[in-house]
Amino acid sequence: MKKILILTILVITSNCSFKDVKKTHGIKNLNKKSSKLVLNATNSNDILNILGPPSTKSELDPNTWIYIERKVSNSSVFTIGKEKLASNNLLVLKVNDRGILYEMELYDLTKMNNVKISQLETENTFASSDFLSKILISVRQKINDPIRNRLKKNR
Repeated sequence: MKKILILTILVITSNCSFKDVKKTHGIKNLNKKSSKLVLNATNSNDILNILGPPSTKSELDPNTWIYIERKVSNSSVFTIGKEKLASNNLLVLKVNDRGILYEMELYDLTKMNNVKISQLETENTFASSDFLSKILISVRQKINDPIRNRLKKNR
């Protein structure tokens, strides 16, 4: 009986991993790779060779390339399901019309926390008593009405 108990404990503990499980999204080692880029010397082909294609390009300026790195790890074995943000880096590159890198900004967790967000709010100019809004509200109520009837029947 003791042998079976020891064997099951051995099997259970051998399947558990005590190493942190790390999930990476985006470009790995963005800090190291970005240090290879030189302002006013690196061209867009070099950037593509070093970093690969950008995670996204700016909608307003197609010459602004954005690279993302995000690492999340489980903090410990006892906090199953809870993840801790290990690193969150964002590299913004601006390339001129000739394809030469002229501006580079790397945002890490500390820089992202220092970004100031405006507290101003835009005013909503559309009135809730519009003819169109009344029609849309009534259509939404008619669409949701069968759901309410089903909920009442199930109670």
